[in-house]
Amino acid sequence: METLSVPRTKAEMLQVHPKQQRLFIGIPRETTLQENRVALVPHSVATLTAHGHKVVVETGAGEKTKFTDHDYSEAGAEIAHSREDVFKADVLLKVAPPVLEEVDLMRPNQVLISPIHLPLLDPEYIVKLQKKRVIALAMEYIRDDDTGMFPIVHVMSEIAGISAILIAAELLAT
Repeated sequence: METLSVPRTKAEMLQVHPKQQRLFIGIPRETTLQENRVALVPHSVATLTAHGHKVVVETGAGEKTKFTDHDYSEAGAEIAHSREDVFKADVLLKVAPPVLEEVDLMRPNQVLISPIHLPLLDPEYIVKLQKKRVIALAMEYIRDDDTGMFPIVHVMSEIAGISAILIAAELLAT
C-alpha cells in the first residue's frame, strides 16, 4: 500500500508596513452664542500630533475653556489666525453645528464631525452641504453597536447633569 504525503503549510511571518495616512484636522473657534466648549483639548491634540497627524486650531478656540493658544501650540498644534486656514483641513471637528457662513468656507469632499441637528435644518443648508459633497458625520447619531447607546449624547447628558447639581448646590449655599 502506497502512502500519500499531504503537503504541509508552513507559517511565515512577513513584515507588514502599515500604510499610515496622516490626517489634517481643523478646530475652528465656536461662534454660536453661549457656546463655551471646544472640540479638542490640548491633551487630545498632543495625542493626535504624537501619532503624526496635523492639527490646526483657530486662534482663541480654547479661550472660553481657559486653554490658551500657547497650550495648543505646546501640544503640537499650529495656530491659525484666519478661519480660512482652519477650513482648509481635511477633517473639521466642531462642538456646535456649523452655521451657513462656515458651510460656505468648506471644501469639496471635506469631512465634518459635528452635531448636525437634522430635524432643525433649513433645506438650504443641506443643499449647500450636498453641492460641496461634504461628508457630514452627525455626532448625535453615532451609536455603539455593543451597548445600543449613543456615547456622545450620553457623555454630554452626564456632564449636564453633574453641572446642574453643582450649580444648584452653589445657588442653595448663597
